[in-house]
Amino acid sequence: MELYQFLGYTKFLFTWTTMTKTVKKVLDYYVEKGIAELRPYPLVPYTDTVRTFVYLEDEKFLRNKDISLYEWMEEKVKNNSKIGAFSIRHFGLQMNPMLIPKPFNYEEFLKFDGLRGPTIFNNDRSPKAIFLTEFTRQPHTHWILKHFKQKHSHSASVDEIVYLHARASFAGAKLSKKSLNGTQNLMPDVDLLGKDVEEKLQKIRDVTKEIFGENPPPFSRETSEAMAKCTGNWLQKWRCRKPLTGCFDVVKYMEEWVFAKPSEENGWTIL
Repeated sequence: MELYQFLGYTKFLFTWTTMTKTVKKVLDYYVEKGIAELRPYPLVPYTDTVRTFVYLEDEKFLRNKDISLYEWMEEKVKNNSKIGAFSIRHFGLQMNPMLIPKPFNYEEFLKFDGLRGPTIFNNDRSPKAIFLTEFTRQPHTHWILKHFKQKHSHSASVDEIVYLHARASFAGAKLSKKSLNGTQNLMPDVDLLGKDVEEKLQKIRDVTKEIFGENPPPFSRETSEAMAKCTGNWLQKWRCRKPLTGCFDVVKYMEEWVFAKPSEENGWTIL
């Protein structure tokens, strides 16, 4: 969250069903600061008067930093009235060293050295979308399947913007020459922190300690590993991803979970 604010983001919307008590503690901190908002899934914000863009996770990195991401999108929509969403090409992002050390050590974790010089590499996965909620009829995990008012998705040029995906599985992986081919010219310096690096890293440390105090939060890789194994078995057998509720039985006793409470506005709209 601190990193995103350094990059220019000012407000965060999370739609959720369940999360661990530790994650909820982090998000509650930002809710109290007025920076984040939590809404039970599947609500998607919509307004007739203010243009709303929704980002589907991870980092969309503008190669031209003279303007903000929002300004870039507004300019594109202004010049092409048929745009209802942006499709942005996927690249991998590896933190060096990994942000969460193995074995886990809280003092080492607080160094956040991985943010200093991450590596971008070729990773052929589905693109991700940024979409205008007022024109979105059927969103998908990676793109928009249907639009209202004959809008369409615009494939953004890598000369302007790239989608950098820092998957946990990328941490510590050996990168081949093929995966690195061409990425140095595409973006020779992935500068996540910009100027005043030490001050920004200290800000992240201070916020982390403000949330958790001097005692480290409970951490274990068992939950993510169990979930990965469960979903992986399903993918191998059926070639499709089972809704994660089917794997919750595997991890429900590994963490303290918090569940979203349903509300009147938290409902599906039948189109």
